Amino acid sequence: GCKVLAYDVKTDASKLEAIEGKLFKGTDFYYMEADNDYKIVSTKISADAKFFPGVYSYRAYLSKALVDDDYIHFIGDRFNIHMDNKKKLTSKIVKQLGSFYLFNNALFDGDKSYPITADYESLNYLGSFVEVINGCAGEMPNTPQVDVKYHHFFRDKNSVYYFDEAGKKLQIIQTANVDDFTPDNYEHLQELYKIKDVKGSVKKKSTETGVNYYAIVGGVVAVLGLGVLYFKRRKA
Repeated sequence: GCKVLAYDVKTDASKLEAIEGKLFKGTDFYYMEADNDYKIVSTKISADAKFFPGVYSYRAYLSKALVDDDYIHFIGDRFNIHMDNKKKLTSKIVKQLGSFYLFNNALFDGDKSYPITADYESLNYLGSFVEVINGCAGEMPNTPQVDVKYHHFFRDKNSVYYFDEAGKKLQIIQTANVDDFTPDNYEHLQELYKIKDVKGSVKKKSTETGVNYYAIVGGVVAVLGLGVLYFKRRKA
């Protein structure tokens, strides 16, 4: 394998900012601490690049990343400037959505990219939950291992989505109203899972009905009030 070549540190080491793990931020570039001799080496990635932290989850890890104008750089614990650890950006929108990166109009899980169609600007992550397929790993050879399935949910300004892990695609949950669901709400995720395959359309809430209803109720109360007042006057 290629060895990491140490560049001269052109910034004051005392001014390096610890970011995550062995990654540091200088005044000019990001730097990594080398494993073998504890030297600080330059990644040659500009200090203006945006940092995304690593995401740990059961059975999966999404590497931390640095994003500049041209590339998304994936930063492992043993960063190597000579390895293919970056991808060319063809779109301006780059986000970290749960255990995915969104760039080049696709979701990237750290291994593969899955093209999606959505409003990328407003797309955000509602959350996920884990379904345990097999919770026990047998000690004997050839016995089933622990197996889980992730259920991921997203939302943009137009629709709510479910990421189909089997088909590796983003599907619209047709009857889900984007205004009814908020991020990191487990009950909402369970509700979305139940309706993810239901065909239909979003039922629009009618504000006019509510206004008319309150107007009618208000009118009835007013009439009753006048009736009581009239009755008291006659009695007097």
